[in-house]
Amino acid sequence: MERALPQELMPQSQQSRAHDHLRPGTAVTLRARTAAQLKVHSGRLWVTPSSTARQPSADLVLHAGETLMLAAGQEAVLEGWPEARYELVPAAAARKARLPGRVGALLRALSASRRAGAPAPAPQCCSS
Repeated sequence: MERALPQELMPQSQQSRAHDHLRPGTAVTLRARTAAQLKVHSGRLWVTPSSTARQPSADLVLHAGETLMLAAGQEAVLEGWPEARYELVPAAAARKARLPGRVGALLRALSASRRAGAPAPAPQCCSS
């Protein structure tokens, strides 16, 4: 099995939205700098997270659409089974993406404008 170099979750401002692809026979070790959500976009992913104070290490198989939360500093070894596309998203961004309706839309717009350096949009209730 081919092993890739360890990767660390980059700060959100530097993070690409591209999905990583694991081909058959390759594995990668990820280390989350901050709490993060591992999301499988396609295929199956064999995951062995390091143990935490709350949970011992155990092998998991995640299918497309499934997620796994990683604590800050936690490592996980990933292998496509046989291959997979995945994304590691900071927990705060993952929570915003799940918020429904106007509250979620407003928080996503605020985050996008901050990243772009633009002023925050006025809420619909208060715009002229």
